[in-house]
Amino acid sequence: MRRRFVATLMGVGTAFEIDSAGNRMPELEIEDTTGVVYAAGSPLFGAVPMQMVTVEISSDQLLNLKQTPVEIVPSPGPGNMILYLDTLMQYKFGTVPYNSKPAAAVGCWPSNGTPTGDSLFTKIESDFFTASENMISQPVLDQGFLDVQSAFENSAILFGRTDNVSGEFTGGDGSVVVTLIYMVIALR
Repeated sequence: MRRRFVATLMGVGTAFEIDSAGNRMPELEIEDTTGVVYAAGSPLFGAVPMQMVTVEISSDQLLNLKQTPVEIVPSPGPGNMILYLDTLMQYKFGTVPYNSKPAAAVGCWPSNGTPTGDSLFTKIESDFFTASENMISQPVLDQGFLDVQSAFENSAILFGRTDNVSGEFTGGDGSVVVTLIYMVIALR
């Protein structure tokens, strides 16, 4: 008797079969819904290998965001890069809204890049951080990015100020929950 197994971890599956003696059989091939055939032990991408991380950024961190960005996703290791897919930000109003004049911008960028040149998305704070109630924002990807590979390879994703406005946010005591969806891509 042969039994087929699909083991999954973080949305990525590996297919294999076990024979009646309990031995793993290496010859199995699986075809996914797009017609791609995978050999035994190779990843199945019928479920997209996306990853998601959620980080709550405290009021103390927000008040120092220009000087000290927050790491959202750690470096993926040499030869890899993080492919940014989407972000959801939730502003959790405290008792006092933040103030920043002129309006500052926040966003994510690769740690080996620059916040103004390699920003993955930018959100203007005037309608978000200065609100007197809870807010939700789904910022869109900035017009794509173009830079040397070293700006993205083995680079963490940081969240911070992406503008040239001097100074930090003032006042305010709310927090921001940042949820980022991404994939780790092996560079060739």
